[in-house]
Amino acid sequence: MTKSEFSKLHKSRQFVLLRDLGSHLANRSYQGFIVSLFDFEGFYVEVWKRVGLDYIEYIEVVKDNLRLEEYLGDFNLDKDLDI
Repeated sequence: MTKSEFSKLHKSRQFVLLRDLGSHLANRSYQGFIVSLFDFEGFYVEVWKRVGLDYIEYIEVVKDNLRLEEYLGDFNLDKDLDI
């Protein structure tokens, strides 16, 4: 599936595909949202949920790889790899 094909799907179908076939990579907080990053079929997708609510506001294909840098703060390679 391409990014374009995925983007055209209904949000509920996108979520099922991410849940069943995607790989959850990381979370970040942004202005009242918890944003979850997934790898799906060779591209990245973000799932946006409001803090405290069990409701998905947005599912977006990451178009700019600079956005991925926002997740780097969550990684401490020395600690995570026990170095």
